[in-house]
Formats: sequence, C-alpha cells, structure tokens
Amino acid sequence: EVEGSITLRPTLSVAASKRARYDHNLSFNDFLFARNGFLLHIEREKWSPKVVDSFNWFFFNIETHVFRQQGDQGERVLLHYASWVRADWHDTPAAERFNIATINETLLNYIAQELNSRDIGKGIDR
Repeated sequence: EVEGSITLRPTLSVAASKRARYDHNLSFNDFLFARNGFLLHIEREKWSPKVVDSFNWFFFNIETHVFRQQGDQGERVLLHYASWVRADWHDTPAAERFNIATINETLLNYIAQELNSRDIGKGIDR
C-alpha cells in the first residue's frame, strides 16, 4: 500500500511465508497450536461453514486418533498424514473436494508403513 493505493498481484505471485513449515515438520503440540490459528483465519476469511466444520472435525479426529497411543511414532504418522491430506485437499478443484474430516485409514496405514520402512533403511531403532 502506497499513499492510500493498493497494489494487486496475481495469486500465483504470492509465496508462502519463509517461516511456514509443513505439518510433518512440527511437533504435535505445535501442530495443535497452529490448528487454532488456521481455524480462526478460515473463519475470518468467510470460508463456508461446511468447510470450517470439516476442518474442525479433521483436527479433532487427528488429535484423538488411536495412533496417538503409540507415542512419538504415532504422532509422527499423523503429522505426515495431515500434511499429505491437507495439501491434497487444497490442490483438488473445489467441485471435487473430499470431506477432509474423514480419516482415510488405508492411507494412514500406508504412511505408517512407508515411514517404518524408511527408518529401517536408515538403521533407526524404534
């Protein structure tokens, strides 16, 4: 903004903050903290109540998922799942978007297996 005027830029020219991090690069507590800001922001931006509700349930379902009983490893899987699913949801055309609140257990288990395989390949003892 310069002296009362606004400069508009195409959406594609807007980059994410340099401080932005993927969900899977956060601690689980930081993820839950970031959730609050995200939900507040989408409500302020007047996203449809149905979408806001879906994201509320998405975060609730992640936070209360049985994988959390596995401690850090389960939380790691859930964070990778959240990264994957949220990116996919945002990349999907609006008319084709899925209900993000529904946890895809098949995908979640696939991610768990992939992370476990990576750990084994790196010689990481879980």
